[in-house]
Formats: sequence, structure tokens, C-alpha cells
Amino acid sequence: MVNVESLNMDGSKVNKESAVEELDFDTILQEEVGQWGWFQVRNIILALIAVVFLGWSNNMYVFTAARIPTRCHILECDLEEPEFRPDWLLNAFLRFGNASDATVAEGVCPAAWFDHEQLQKCQRHLYQSTDTIVYDVMMELVIPKNRVFVGTCLNTCLSLSLMALGLIAWAVPYWRNLTLALYIPQLLTITYLWVMSESIRWYISKGRYEDTEKALKNIARVNKKQISDKSLEALRKKVEVVKANQEESRGKVQQNEPSLIRLLWQHKPVLYRCFYTPFMWITFTLIYHGLTINAVDISGNKYVNYIAVAGAQIPGFWVSLFLLDKIGRKPVLIAAYWICAACQLVFIYVPKNHYVLSLSVYMVGASCSGAMLTSLYIYTAELYPTRYRHRLFGFSSTIGRFGAVLAPLTPALSALVWDQFPFALFAGCACAAGALVLLTPETRGVRLPDTMREAADLGREKTRTTST
Repeated sequence: MVNVESLNMDGSKVNKESAVEELDFDTILQEEVGQWGWFQVRNIILALIAVVFLGWSNNMYVFTAARIPTRCHILECDLEEPEFRPDWLLNAFLRFGNASDATVAEGVCPAAWFDHEQLQKCQRHLYQSTDTIVYDVMMELVIPKNRVFVGTCLNTCLSLSLMALGLIAWAVPYWRNLTLALYIPQLLTITYLWVMSESIRWYISKGRYEDTEKALKNIARVNKKQISDKSLEALRKKVEVVKANQEESRGKVQQNEPSLIRLLWQHKPVLYRCFYTPFMWITFTLIYHGLTINAVDISGNKYVNYIAVAGAQIPGFWVSLFLLDKIGRKPVLIAAYWICAACQLVFIYVPKNHYVLSLSVYMVGASCSGAMLTSLYIYTAELYPTRYRHRLFGFSSTIGRFGAVLAPLTPALSALVWDQFPFALFAGCACAAGALVLLTPETRGVRLPDTMREAADLGREKTRTTST
């Protein structure tokens, strides 16, 4: 049961009289305009298409900017159109000594021509291929109980888009053609300006009732429903309250309200979480993107590896979704981090000629990264109080993007430091992140905290409820 004195989306309090008359937006969505109709289906399909394009745009560089094997061009041996791996290549180090002592067939270089005691600087390189650019220099439109499910569907679609990317790159390996094949369809999103509606919650938060009413009537029309005048009137009052509170807060300096930094300092458990959760996010983004990027460098067909690793994330999304309410948030998240860490360590020591074993271990680690994604989005939001939840969640997620920035550099680090360095880094970060989860409270079956005090008390017996 929601307290009559509640908080608006902008954090301002609503008085009891107006709260009684208000009709919650989710109630209107569920009971009047339709919680699951063609409008929601259409917008979710459009969102899924956008997710596919997002996956292609964010990960295309794995193929278009991939490292290409090179060798030195040997003028005296290579033909006008040289092969990358000619039969005589095993005789060479980099260059050779005196090639004028004998006459042999064109394109043949005997071992006697090569001086293994002297290395010469390479003047020109040959590339194995010209496929990469290196060579040429909806969550608001469904009711709350369905949001996690729809979010998991979007994550699944993202993984499917990566699998499709691997297939397209396999079929169109040259980087210019691949870029055109992936970006030309994205011009479709221009039509979203007309076919997708603006966020209704954003309209409400800005006090724009006319736009809110127009959007709701459009949903009702598409879903073949009818919204009552009573509901529109109640919604109008809510929008007016939001607008009045915003104007009041702009014209009044809230001298008695402590700043967020001060509140965090007064509630140390919440302050500590502001250090723990960003590192959990850094680790997740580093591993999630790092495993996908490095999949093309492990033994075997790089396209098959990429497709397999992208598909392996999908079971992690759904298994974690099922287990979060069964065994709790912490066990799922800790298991995801530590099993992933174990997979990285095993992968380091698996011989490269054991292709099936190494890829299987790699895929289990990728599946764990999918479980991290689903779990972190839910768990991080539950650790912070209502009024500051978006800010603190956004802080953790934003800092976590440093992992995504570091991930594309891991192939270079493997060449500069150690070929298995990225996986050792993933394992170390995952072990540390799993240990940090131990320091945070379990939130399964606990009412979401509204205040800093309630957030600081999370994990204590008195905060538990019988619901999940």
C-alpha cells in the first residue's frame, strides 16, 4: 500500500487532498488505455529494431578495425602480386643476404639466400587481407511488473544483433561494404520522429498536461480503448501539482535541506555503496565488452567465435532473471562474477589447440557477463533511496563506462604486455567485484527505501517484508 503522502517524480511532496484525487499513470495504463495492446507492441518492435542498430554501430569496429596479420615484403622473392604465405616463407627471418649468387625460378627463394645471422629493417609490409579499415588508414510503456521482463527481452535482442553482425561481417568482409551494409538500413530510424511518441512521464514531470492528454488519447485510439474524462481530470490535477511544486521550488531556496554529499556523509553505509557499485559496473562493462571484442582473436574461425560468444550471453540474461527472486540478488551476482573469474583463469591455461574446450570455457564466461547485466540493473537501483535513486544509479552506471572505454584497448595490451593479459585482468576485477558484493545488503523481499535512513538500514531484519 502506497502512503497517501508520496513523492512526485521530481522529488517534491504531494499533499494528501490532491493525492486522494490523483490517478496513477500506471493505473490509467493498465485499466483504461490498455497495458498490452498494438501501441505497446508497435513501439517495442521499433525499440528492438533500434537496439539491433545500436548493437551494430557499437560493435562494428571489432571487424572493421581488427588487427590484420602482416609480414615483411621481400622484393627479391615476392611476385608482382605476392602471396601472404608462400612456400619459401619459412626460410626467411626478415630479409636475406646475397640473392645474386644463383638463378632460380620466379617466386622461389632457397634457404641459402637467407642470412639468419643478420636482421634487416622491413621497408614494406604485406597484409593478409584488406578487410578492415586498418589497411586503408521502451520501458515506460509497460506496467512495472513487466518492465524487467521487457528489459531482458531488449538485452536478448542486443545479443541477437551481435550474432547477426557476425554473420553479416562473415558474408561481407571488406570494411567499406560492411559499413554500408550496416549503416544504410539505419536511415529507417528517421521515421521514428513521427511514429514513436514522446515519453508521457516526461510530459508529466514538466507539467505539460495538453501533451500528456494528447499522447494518452493516441495510445487509447491505437489500442481501441476509451480513456474516461474522470481519469483525464485526475491526471490534469496531478500535472498542475507537479508544475506548482516546480515553480515553488524554483522560487524558494531550500536552506534547511542538506546536500546529497552531506546526507551521504551522515549515512556511511550508503556512502560506501557509492564506491562499491561503480567498481561493480566498471568490472561488468570491461568483461562484457572485452570478451566480445577479444572473441575474434582466439583460435578458430573469428566469425564463428564472435557469434557463439554473443549468443552465450542470452542464457545468462534469463537464468539470472529467474534466480534473482528465487535465491536473492547477492548470490546471483557473486556467482556471476566468480564463475566468470574462474572461466578466465581456466581459459588462460587451456592449450590453443583444444579449440572446443577453450571456446566452451569462454562462452560460460560470456554467459556470466549477461547475468551481471540483468542483476546489476535491478540490484543497484534497490540499494539507494527513492529521491536520490536516479542520481546515484546514474553515477554508478556512468563511472562504469570506464570499463567500456578500457575494453577496446585490451587486444593492444595483449600484444604489448602478455597475450593472456586481458583475461587475467578480467579475472582479477571479477574476483574483487564479487568480494564487494559481499559487503552490500540483500534486497530480495525488502521494501525499496524512500529515505537515506531506510537505505542505510537495508539488510537489517526489520526492513524485511513477506513479498518478493
